[in-house]
Amino acid sequence: MCCQDTRQWINNREEEQQQGDQGKSVFLDSSKLAKRPLTAIDPKLQGVMLTTSLHDNWVFSGRDPYAEPLFVDENGRILRFTLKPGQSVQEHTAPNSPVYIVVLQGIGLFSGGDNQEQRFGPGALLIFDTGEPHAIRAEDEELVFVAFLHGVPEAPWHR
Repeated sequence: MCCQDTRQWINNREEEQQQGDQGKSVFLDSSKLAKRPLTAIDPKLQGVMLTTSLHDNWVFSGRDPYAEPLFVDENGRILRFTLKPGQSVQEHTAPNSPVYIVVLQGIGLFSGGDNQEQRFGPGALLIFDTGEPHAIRAEDEELVFVAFLHGVPEAPWHR
């Protein structure tokens, strides 16, 4: 379901709620969110559970890692990263948020503030403090992980 479809569902949902229907959720088709992620800033989305699959529609870029925003609102963002073998996310920081990473597929080398690379694979949860430098590297297999951050820098779809 893309953003327009979601908004149509919400309009239909409002009509159903007026008739007493309760307990629905919105499924987000992540293949249609890459250019403009759905946001919860829309007041019609308040109180509606949003869902998406983390294991479908992965996109791998030819030269650089691919960061796909799955969800963005004023409180935070969820990004899915896909790296081909040999690709890396250069050392950087998130100055205004801790970073929580969950590895979905592959084994990657992750380093934090101590610059020591460590291997982590599916199911691993990594936590980087606010402002902590961190870097990620895929070795000889594809690497997919999800990153959760608080707050969101000013983005064009929020204007």
